[in-house]
Amino acid sequence: MARPRTGEMPIQHVRAPDEDWADLDTASDGRRPEVVRELIRWYLRRPGARLPERPPAADWPATRAAAAVAWFASLGHDVDLNAPEADAYGQRIWRCRKCGSHVAMNDKGKPHSPSGKARCAQERSTAVES
Repeated sequence: MARPRTGEMPIQHVRAPDEDWADLDTASDGRRPEVVRELIRWYLRRPGARLPERPPAADWPATRAAAAVAWFASLGHDVDLNAPEADAYGQRIWRCRKCGSHVAMNDKGKPHSPSGKARCAQERSTAVES
């Protein structure tokens, strides 16, 4: 099925460092395309256009790491945000103290775990035994 016509181009390429895109996505709470569109409209002085609201300054990589660890913990993993390790490539990972699985940040700033979205293996085995 074809996309409905909106009068907009579906894709325009803007090159920026991956870290900037990841930080913008974090700062905008996932509203990155909307913020970019608002900025373009403001820059072109379109009627009614306003400069997008800026969030308070923050350490965006730390914010993403905290969100990744919270997501991983929501799957039952026992992980400490303040205890990152380094993998074979020098990337920070946070390891589950119960099952050994871990979560890391991919090059786009998104959480990644080799176990995917699986619940903690130790938590699953404890539930089966009960």
